[in-house]
Amino acid sequence: MSNIMEIPFHQYQRYKMTELMINSIREDEKSFRLLEVGANEHKNLEKFLKNDSIVYLDLFIPEKYSNSSNYIKGDATKMDFEDNSFDFVIALDVLEHINPDKRYDFFMELKRVSKYGFIVSAPFSGVGVEASEKRISDYFNTLYDEKIIWHLEHIKNGFPDLLTYTKFIKDKLKLNMAIINHGSIYMWEKFIQMEFMAGNNPKLFNYWNDINKYYNEMIFERDFSDECIRSFIVASKDLSYINKINNKIIELKKDLDISYFNKVNDFEKSINNLAIILEAKKSIPINSDYYIQLFIDIGDGYDEKNSMKNKLKLENENIFMESTFDLSDFNNIKNIRIDPFNEQCYIKVREIIITDFIGKNYIVNDFITNADIQEGELYLFLNNDPQIIFTNTVSNIKKIKLVIDIISYNFNLNHGICKVLKDNKETVIQSQNKLKNEINEYQEQKIQFKLDTIKKEKELQAIYSLNEKIYDEISVIKSSKSWKLTKPFRLICKYVKNR
Repeated sequence: MSNIMEIPFHQYQRYKMTELMINSIREDEKSFRLLEVGANEHKNLEKFLKNDSIVYLDLFIPEKYSNSSNYIKGDATKMDFEDNSFDFVIALDVLEHINPDKRYDFFMELKRVSKYGFIVSAPFSGVGVEASEKRISDYFNTLYDEKIIWHLEHIKNGFPDLLTYTKFIKDKLKLNMAIINHGSIYMWEKFIQMEFMAGNNPKLFNYWNDINKYYNEMIFERDFSDECIRSFIVASKDLSYINKINNKIIELKKDLDISYFNKVNDFEKSINNLAIILEAKKSIPINSDYYIQLFIDIGDGYDEKNSMKNKLKLENENIFMESTFDLSDFNNIKNIRIDPFNEQCYIKVREIIITDFIGKNYIVNDFITNADIQEGELYLFLNNDPQIIFTNTVSNIKKIKLVIDIISYNFNLNHGICKVLKDNKETVIQSQNKLKNEINEYQEQKIQFKLDTIKKEKELQAIYSLNEKIYDEISVIKSSKSWKLTKPFRLICKYVKNR
């Protein structure tokens, strides 16, 4: 993201505050060595502190950073770093995701690996955070029919208690502290609802981006409140650092008068009204004799509500046709169905192209149809509901384009050629089924022959083994002393037998 003001407001709150605190104690443009734990994949800290050396640590390494030397896999409650490895350790909105049994270990590790101290931010209990998150969770569930993952983790682990951990830092870790409350619950709830609404209606994105920038530019430095969504704990061995940070925050604070609240309320009304208008547009019926219709499956199957129609102006047959659908209003698209015509038709599918929001094109090659006859790119639909269906593999679809040749349409099923084609299709299907049965029967016979052959080979091998055994026994007898002693008697018997 090229413009730092376009960073989501809730991320901007955390990282801008961290930038201000770190820079307030910086002397002679000194470069710090920093560790951010629970960094996620956005690596925002380096966008705000460009001249510092930053290492990121998380339980999971995003694939795109798998070969990155400064992105390390690790547990913040038990780190492999040496003591005093970093000047400061940063942990923004991580504490609430840690099991309560390990939170003391977490703070002890932050102290151990930091030379000067650490900065921790989190939503703490007792100031209305729980109720606000519950409302936001219900709002999100209403829009998207699913739960917010981070809210579920907060409920599971429990919101940390600010007094408990500040007492631990003071009494056990023996560190100096500053507590900074930022991000009023009222403002946070307003802005997060607008963000969710924009996420549900991609056409609202540009307008939401303007509102988001307004917060970062105009409200952030005024958004200090004791009833806050987030408190920052700054802990250091050096009391002068704590004093410098406190002085910086006092210098930064500006009044948040009623005009800003009114402005935010106007934003909220506007974005909600736009959402209603966009939803109404999707419901406007389209009447046309001939049309291409596109159906979107977002997990509940296909229906008219999640579909769009493009009218076709057909004056003759064998025409080239391009039809584009704007899908920017849809999220989480699972499958797509295109009805290329609303009657029987004979078409050539030249290409289906999906375009995402960054302008990248994807050619759809893997699709199925309900065509009665298909030969290469040519499809003959003898039914009045032709369909082309494929599973979506592209995130954030902006549009889809269908390029086809309508070779023929509006023909009579009883027309000679169509009847012959239909009869031929049924004959071919019967022949294919018969051939499949014959192949299956041949395969069964082949398997049985192989089993019989194996059985005969085993029997033959047994005979060979028996012959070898008998031969060995005869050899033993012939080499025995008794065989030699009876030789004269055997000769007499042979002579008598031959007379």
